[in-house]
Amino acid sequence: MNILKTIQRMCTQDIVYWDLSSVDGYGRETFVSPVEIKGRWQSTNEIVMDKNGEEKVSMARVFVLQQVTEGGYLYVGTLDDLDSDPIDPTVIDGALRVIATGKTPPMRGTTIEFMYTAHLNKSKNTSI
Repeated sequence: MNILKTIQRMCTQDIVYWDLSSVDGYGRETFVSPVEIKGRWQSTNEIVMDKNGEEKVSMARVFVLQQVTEGGYLYVGTLDDLDSDPIDPTVIDGALRVIATGKTPPMRGTTIEFMYTAHLNKSKNTSI
């Protein structure tokens, strides 16, 4: 059985994703309008490495069917579940920052598809 088909079958949860758009000279972030994606959210504490090779503490791992970027935010639920302004994920209770990402190719097969993972934490300062 293809691992990607297994991942697709297990990614049944609704996830809201905000991609980081920009950071201005004062450190203020802006985000792309949120979108709903499918994924599988696992609450777990682990140490991960970000793209700069720094160790960070992750409090959740999410398997998703598309690539997400570090600095973005994920929230388990739908846009309709949000009480706050959906444009700013930093004020939404339960939205967590993507601190590390990964992708894994299938073990067999000729198509170039990947399984994507995102590791999440609450704050900007997630270094050990």
